[in-house]
Formats: sequence, structure tokens, C-alpha cells
Amino acid sequence: MSDFDRPLLGMRVLDRLLADGKISAAEHERVKLHGRRGGERMEDAVVSSGVMSEAELLRFLAAMYRTRFVSTEKLRRAKVNRQALAYLPRMAADRLKVFPLIFDGRHQALTVVAADLESRDVAKQVQMVSDVHEVHVYVARPACIEALIRKHYYGEAQAFDTIPLGTTGISLWEEGDAQARPDADLGDLDSRLGTFETTSAPRSARSSDRAGAPSSRAPGRPASVRPPPSFMIDDPALAASLAGMSSAAAPGEPSWTTYVETVGVLMALLEQDRGDLRGHSALVCRLCRKLAERLELTEAQREPILVAAQIHDLGKAGVYHLTPLNVFQYEGHRARAQKTYLAPLRLLDSAHLPVGTHETLTHMYERYDGRGFPDRKKGKEIPLGARVLAVAETYADLTTHDKNPYRKKLAPTEACDAMEHYSERFFDPTTLALLRRLVVGDELQHELLADRKKVLLVDPDLEESTVLEMRLSERGFDVVIARDADSALAKAASGGFDGAILEVELSGRDGFALFEPLREALGSAAPILFLTGKSDDQSVRRGFGLGAVDYLVKPASPEVVAAKLRQAIEASRGRAGGVSGSLTQMALPDVIQILGSGRKSGRLELNAAGRRGELYFVEGSIHHATFGPVQGAEAVYAMLLLDHGDFRLDPSSETPQRSIEMSTEGLLLEGMRRMDEARR
Repeated sequence: MSDFDRPLLGMRVLDRLLADGKISAAEHERVKLHGRRGGERMEDAVVSSGVMSEAELLRFLAAMYRTRFVSTEKLRRAKVNRQALAYLPRMAADRLKVFPLIFDGRHQALTVVAADLESRDVAKQVQMVSDVHEVHVYVARPACIEALIRKHYYGEAQAFDTIPLGTTGISLWEEGDAQARPDADLGDLDSRLGTFETTSAPRSARSSDRAGAPSSRAPGRPASVRPPPSFMIDDPALAASLAGMSSAAAPGEPSWTTYVETVGVLMALLEQDRGDLRGHSALVCRLCRKLAERLELTEAQREPILVAAQIHDLGKAGVYHLTPLNVFQYEGHRARAQKTYLAPLRLLDSAHLPVGTHETLTHMYERYDGRGFPDRKKGKEIPLGARVLAVAETYADLTTHDKNPYRKKLAPTEACDAMEHYSERFFDPTTLALLRRLVVGDELQHELLADRKKVLLVDPDLEESTVLEMRLSERGFDVVIARDADSALAKAASGGFDGAILEVELSGRDGFALFEPLREALGSAAPILFLTGKSDDQSVRRGFGLGAVDYLVKPASPEVVAAKLRQAIEASRGRAGGVSGSLTQMALPDVIQILGSGRKSGRLELNAAGRRGELYFVEGSIHHATFGPVQGAEAVYAMLLLDHGDFRLDPSSETPQRSIEMSTEGLLLEGMRRMDEARR
């Protein structure tokens, strides 16, 4: 195909300029010819051909898309925050032609800049990928977006040098131009771009979807359940250096978050046909992340271990599942592992895996007593990543795979007991102790949130369902996937499902025809919602007419899907009853954060050495508190000092009054500040 046969990109904008009288017919043809010769989009060709200045073009685009614009010169000088890059993977930026400018951790909002806002719903697609509450989109030239991506994702420092800027001065807007919006104030953006969010706020549910989804927050990443003091950076010099960090971990490399998540998606796709072990690698990775956080490893120490956790079984498929416990106990497993333990590294040799990943995978079958392989390392001679992976891999196998050495799935505490039998022979005792604390804490968290719901996802699309499954799993759902109507009914018949997500377009019979028999198989109490690409009014009416609790159109945010499904399940089966625990198992700040992020309501009662306290939650916010004669925020601060005692959540209780207006996060931060002052 010759250059003159190739379709011209950006013709909609060029035609609109002509229709609105901004350029003449002769200029229209001139720009087309110039764009063909230079291989440019029409938006760039308008400027490089001299027909319009960049300022005039961006002003027109901002009015057309009803947003603000950012000039090339301002974006050339902008410092880009590393955290913003982490929320939009490089592959997504390349595909959508979008660049992330700002991540606002307080509001979970991502501001991006894009060139084409008309051919696709940029905000919704970025939201789907980045998993944030809100996305704000500014407009810039296509060549500028490409330069930003090349500079900050690929490390090309001179990426902007090839952009013909033309006349870049920004003219003022005339008064009365109601639709046009001025150049985004990059002075303001610069200050925000340089801000590093020290709270590392988790990617949690939006307060509402554009379609009016109800407010609901689900637990985010494991790090979100840590006490506020661990979020704070006291050293101003350190905070300043973090604020100045830009781009990826190294020139030309993606961020660690992007790297690990990309590997996770690929492994999830590879494990689709792994039977009982489907999702095993993702589970091991989540456990390793939690253990690494408890060990307070840095990102550079932690992320190579997570890569190893994702790929540890790659190339080892066979009759045996080669967990450390199996390999240590059975000669057949050991012989197989000695032949294949380096398979993941060999298969991905060209991928230049991190050194820490190599060390973790090479030594995951070392024993703590020095009788493992390949190097018979002992105790702390074994790389920490290998010790962590050995514990996480074994625990995951014991609790989810009934072909483990005990020939049944063990309860979490049973698995910890079983592994501790081999402490100091097979496993690192310190890591095992951390695992037990995690297990106890997770069990309490699950009880407090009552959020482990088993759902059936019926969708033939491999990639979409895999990503949705991962996101729902992070938000407390156990997901079973069916690809067609027959397998959906067969799996539903096994029972235990709390709800279902159903695609309309299925092979054999469609989702509408499947609805009634599926509801019968699940039980009438289990809600079913549609998540489908069919968006016509007739299909929507038919879905609701069958009795679906909701009808969502793809692409829909996983958080909206999770929020609506959880709301429907709670409405159909009622809220969970009271939950109790000990402050020695879970600190009060953790309990408050869990209830806050889960948007729980009810009364949290505390009893400590004869002293009684009460915290009243409404949708995750503390509205009232008492501790002996003290009431309000002061009662909360006093209770935060407790490190022993028992607590109980009564979700049926209502708050008698409102004495606290401060946010839950604000209460925790102020309480921790007072504790720090008291220690000085």
C-alpha cells in the first residue's frame, strides 16, 4: 500500500475546522497533502503546515471536546510523577494514546492528556485500566502525546526535539466564549505533578459511576490495611526526593507495578486450563506481597520476589505439583524438581529477569536445615525471597488443592499448624510466624467485612473475564468462570454460589435464554446481573424484565461491578451478624481502616481492663464515640492507645447522635500524631 492509499488519521478534526469556517477549502487540501507526505495526523499537520498556530488549534480542540488543553511547551517542561505512570501501564498508554499527568491519592483521581477524545470514551477506558475513582482528560497535540510516552515510558530524553511547534504562544480567550476552556494552568499542574502521595492510597471503589452506581468501597491492595504511621514519611529530605522521582524505575523500563501486573495477567491466561490449580500463581503472589510488606522490604527487594511468585510454576507442568513441602517429602517430586526447577528462568531467559527473581527461583527448594538443593544452603544463607516463596507456595497448596500431602484442603489455621511441624527443618520459622499472624488477621478482616462471596462469571471472552476475575478476587470475591450455557448450569448445580454475572452473547443459547434455568440452579436468593456488550434499549429492557438486579454495559469498571453485586447479595441475604476479635490479633487502627474502606455501619464495642468504649460507624465514617465519660473525637484518640482488649462489631446498631464531623482518615492521623507527641 502506498502512502497515498493509507487512511488519514484525524480527518474528523480537519473536516470540522472546514465546516466551522476556521480554515478554507484550499487550506483543507493543503493540510491533507502535507499530512500524507509527513505521515502525520491531521491535528499535527495543521500546525506543521503553517495553516494554524498550535494555540489556535488547541483552543479549537478544547472547545470541541469541552475540556482544557495543555501546550506542548508546558508538557515538555512538566515533571511527571512516577505514581501516575504506575496507574497506567505502558501498553495501555501506547494503545489509547493517552499519557497520565497527575495522580491525586486523596480523591483517587487520575488526570491524563489525550489527543483524540471523540473516537473512544477515553475516560472510561483509562478508568477500566487504572482502577481509579475518577479520570479527568485534557487535550494536547498527538505528536506531543507520542513524545510524552517515548520520554517517560521508554526513556527517550530528546523525544520532544522532533516536534514542529510553530507559533506556540497562547492567546487569551475572548469574553463570552462559553464553550472554550483555557489552557490548563500547568503552574498548578506542576505543583501537583511534583507531589508524591505518601499515603499510598489503595485503588478502591469509586463513590459513584457516571450511570449513578451506589457508593461502595471494597478493600484494595493488601497494603491498605496497615496502620497510618507506616504511611507517613517523617524525613523532609526523603519526602522531597520521592517527590522528584519521575518516569519508570530506569530509563526505557516500565514501572515495577506495571511489570508485575503484566506478568500476572499473562500467567492468569496461561493457567486457564490448569484445573484445580487455576489461579494458583496469582494467589502465591498475593501471599508473597503480604509477607514482604510485613517484612518491610523496599520496592526493589519486594517486586523481584513477586515476579518469581507469578512464574514459579512455568514449565513445570506434569503429574506432580512441585511445592517445597511435596519436594522435601517425596522422592519422585524431588527428582522431577531437580530437572525442572530452572525451567521458568530458561523459558524467559531473553526477558532479562531481575537478579532477585533469579535468586528466588534458583533456591526455592533449599531447606532451612541445609538438606535441600541445588546448593544445600542453610538458614539465612538461603535468599529471603526463596524462603518467602517456599512458605507462600506451600500454604497456598495446602489450603486450595486437595491433592496435597494431606489429601484434603486444610483450613488456614490447620495449614499453619501443619507447616509449623516442619519449622526449622523445611521452613524459615520467622516467615512462618509472620504467615500465622497474616492468616489470623485475614480471617478477622474477612469476618469484619463479610466479603468472601462466591460468584459465577459466565463470559466466553478469555481476556476480559480473566482481568475481571483478578479484580473481583482482589475485592473479596471467589470467582468461578464458565464459558458457555451448559458449563454454567453444570457449575451452578454444585451449589454455594451467592450470585452470578452473565454475558448475553454466548454460544448455543444466549444469556437471556440461560437466565431462568440458571436462576433455578443457583437458587432464587442468588442475584444475577448482566455484564454485556449489548447496549440497545430492547436488550436492557429484556434483561430487567427477566429479573436481573442490574444491567451493565461493557466496558464497566470492576469496582462498579463488585459494588453492585455485593449490594445485591447483601440485600437478598441480609447483612452479616456480629464479629468479635482481640486487639492483640489486630490493632484498633487496622480494624477502623477495614471498616472504613468497607463502608460498614454498626457499633464497634471495645472492652479493655474493665474500660468500655463504643465507636458508631455509618457507611464507613465514625459518627459518634464514647470511652467512659469521654465522648466524640477525644474518645477515639483515647481508644487508639489501647493495645490489649477485645472488640465486637454489631452491624444492627444505629448511632444515637453525631458528635464527630472529621473523616475517619483524619481521626486516625490526628490520633497517631498525638501518640507520637506523647512519646517524646
